[in-house]
Amino acid sequence: DYIIRFGGYGSARGAYNIELIPCAPVNDDCVNAIDVVKNITYTGTTVAATDSGIAACNFSDPYDVWYAYTPPADEMLSVSLCGSSFDTTLALFDACGGNLIACNDDFLNCGNHNSVLKCISVTGGQRYLRTGRSVDLGDLVAVFVTDDQDDA
Repeated sequence: DYIIRFGGYGSARGAYNIELIPCAPVNDDCVNAIDVVKNITYTGTTVAATDSGIAACNFSDPYDVWYAYTPPADEMLSVSLCGSSFDTTLALFDACGGNLIACNDDFLNCGNHNSVLKCISVTGGQRYLRTGRSVDLGDLVAVFVTDDQDDA
C-alpha cells in the first residue's frame, strides 16, 4: 500500500481533484518490444497503450503493444492470443518499421474475437509481433509455438 500526500503551495487551500493515471506498457513502442521465446505463455495489457501510427491489414487497431521473437533457424511459427479478455488483432513484421509478413483478426476457433497466426513460415533472425485494439481495453495472453506443437 502507498499513501499519497499533497497540499497547497505556500499556504494555499481549496477544493481539489485527484486522478491516478495508468502509464503506457513498457512495450508500447516497437523499439521497446519484449523479447519472447517459444512454448511460453506471456501475459500483458493494452490498457494505456498509445497509437503507434501503424495500421496492419486495414484493422482499426491503433492502440498496440509489441513483442520480438528471434527464431534460431527457419521454422514454422504460430502465435495465439486466445484467452485474452478483449477483441485482439495480431500482426508479424520483419523489423520495426519493416515489412508486414502476416496478420489476423478474429480467429474462428478462438472465442472473444481473439487472434491467431497459424503456421507462418519465418526465417532465422528477429521478427516483431504487434497486437492491437480499437477501443477495447484488457489483459493480453500470448503463446508462441512452433510447428511441432498444435496449441495455437
